[in-house]
Amino acid sequence: MIIKENIKKLTRALSVLFILTFLFQLTACSNVGKRADQLLSQITDYKFGQDRTKLSEFSDLVVEAAKSKSESEAVEESILRFLQKDATFASKQFMCRELRIIGSERSVPVLAKMLKDEKTTNIARYALEDIPGDKVDNALLQALNEGTKKVKLGVITSLSVRKCKKAAAPLGKLLKSNDEEIAEAAASALGDIKGDESIKYLAAEIDTPDKKLREVVADSYLRCADHLVAKDPLKANKMYNDIYRTDISVPTRQGAFIGLLNTSANKDELIYDAILNGEGIIKYIAISKLRDLPSDYEVTKFSKLLPKLSPENQIQLLGVIEDRTDKGSHKYVLQTLKSRISLVRIASLNALAKIGDAGDVITIATIAAKKSGDERKAARSCLDLLNNKNVDETIVANIPKADNPVKIELIKAVGERGINSAFDVLLENTNSKDRQVRNATYSALAEVATNKNLKFLTEKLFALLYHNDRKRMERTISKIAERSPDEKFANYLIKKFDSDNSIDNKCSILRLLGYTNNSAALEKLKQNRKSDNEQIKIAAIEGLSSWATSEPLYDLLKATENAESEKVRKTALKGFTNFIAMDRNLSDSVKIELYKKSLKYAKTSNEKNIALDGIGHIDNLASLNVLKEYYQDPSVRETVEDGINRVAWHIREEHPKEVKAFILDIMKITTDERYKEKSQKLVNNIDKILKQK
Repeated sequence: MIIKENIKKLTRALSVLFILTFLFQLTACSNVGKRADQLLSQITDYKFGQDRTKLSEFSDLVVEAAKSKSESEAVEESILRFLQKDATFASKQFMCRELRIIGSERSVPVLAKMLKDEKTTNIARYALEDIPGDKVDNALLQALNEGTKKVKLGVITSLSVRKCKKAAAPLGKLLKSNDEEIAEAAASALGDIKGDESIKYLAAEIDTPDKKLREVVADSYLRCADHLVAKDPLKANKMYNDIYRTDISVPTRQGAFIGLLNTSANKDELIYDAILNGEGIIKYIAISKLRDLPSDYEVTKFSKLLPKLSPENQIQLLGVIEDRTDKGSHKYVLQTLKSRISLVRIASLNALAKIGDAGDVITIATIAAKKSGDERKAARSCLDLLNNKNVDETIVANIPKADNPVKIELIKAVGERGINSAFDVLLENTNSKDRQVRNATYSALAEVATNKNLKFLTEKLFALLYHNDRKRMERTISKIAERSPDEKFANYLIKKFDSDNSIDNKCSILRLLGYTNNSAALEKLKQNRKSDNEQIKIAAIEGLSSWATSEPLYDLLKATENAESEKVRKTALKGFTNFIAMDRNLSDSVKIELYKKSLKYAKTSNEKNIALDGIGHIDNLASLNVLKEYYQDPSVRETVEDGINRVAWHIREEHPKEVKAFILDIMKITTDERYKEKSQKLVNNIDKILKQK
């Protein structure tokens, strides 16, 4: 009994709760509806351009009401009542926008009526397009049958937006309309709706004699095919083929061709046919699609078409051959080397770099020798990159036989490829009567020789008669020594210096010691920078100036200070100034003092500019003061201004007041208006910094 009594009490309580909830919702709906009606009464006369406050309030109300079905229905009813009243077009347009958010099939009768009126058809369509349900589709289809041309065109668009499948047949029939606008709109809509029904009607009109309509039909048919690819690639392929074979514009045919390629098993045959017979962009697409073929597919049969292609397509196909490294195309690429168009020849060389062989060496070297500019660069690059059997051997074997221009190119290739086996052949060419051959040889030797060859090359250096040849051989030996430091070589040079009586040889040795990074060599250089023989002194200073670290810095300063001749001064000062920037252990203040010493002994504008540029890269107030001293010297003005500008910008936040005062002083003495303008920007920036501080 107790349990039954409790159940009765619970049932009564739940009933009361349900009634209270219902009454609460009813009250809430009533309140929302009243609020909606109140706002709507204030919107009735709204016109475009007027205050939108009430419209915004109503939009907020709609957003809130959309969270509750009952409140949403209440607001929808208020809007529908409003739309049937006498109100401005602007206010009704706004309400249709809100219905698009909150509307349901209850709105269809009111909107269907507005749909048939040309004045309100567009705003009604806008609302209907986002309202779900068959009633909306039916209302649109009815308007399609009964409306004016303007209404029909709008309805077709809305059916398209909704992708209404039921509309496919009615729209399909409109493809035969005598009104071309209606027919074209229907064709476009079918492309959005898609599906079998749309495809059926579009396929029937793909060859319509009306060229304009045919374009729209083909475009829609293409979109249907694209949509169908994943589901039924065979059917999509047939559709692409129908479009591709139709007389339509190139862009649509282009899309069809891409679709055809992507869905075909015989892709290579289609590409071949398009390359051979295609037009413009189709041919271009076909060639680019060769890259999609399997990586092991040989494109040789396509390479045979090279002679039949335009230069633009030849370049494109040669690029594909290069990317795919298709060696079967070799002989056809060689033919394009004879093209009258330089860009084609360059593309051929780029391809040969990947697929060429030893038999091409002389051909490519000859092109490099005879041509200039980009074609010469391409030929040299090709020769450097050839990666087939016996290429190195062929290059080396042909150096003795080739005429000098070709010989030079082969020697350059030896250096670029690092062919160590060419050492003996290169040595022979250091005796060539042709200066350019000798120069190329010295450069190549620097790349292929090793520290094992250093002593031999040095002996060769001592035997050379011409000053320029000695300089080049020195440069060759120094590069090898710098690349591969060898203590034995340094010791050999020191002993040779002591035993050799030739001043020229002694000078060469001192310059070479500068690249050995050997402590004994450094001491030898320091001793000989004090030599009584000016040639030896200068050579020792040059050796010190070539040292890998800034250790000789102060020796070079002393050499500068004690220089008895202009030659010694210039050589020592150059090395000293360069080392100031190199030494990272020096403080800014020490560097500035050293640069000031450099300026003290500088005589030429170039010497001053180098030192002032160094100061202009030290972010310090003292740098500005030194630079200012040289502001009036026109030979260094540009360097000074650049240095001041750079340092001032870098230290302006740390020293805003001092930098501002300095720049204002400079602005007083400069006559360059552009520099004044640049300086004023800096001052303005500093003022902002000072305000913030």
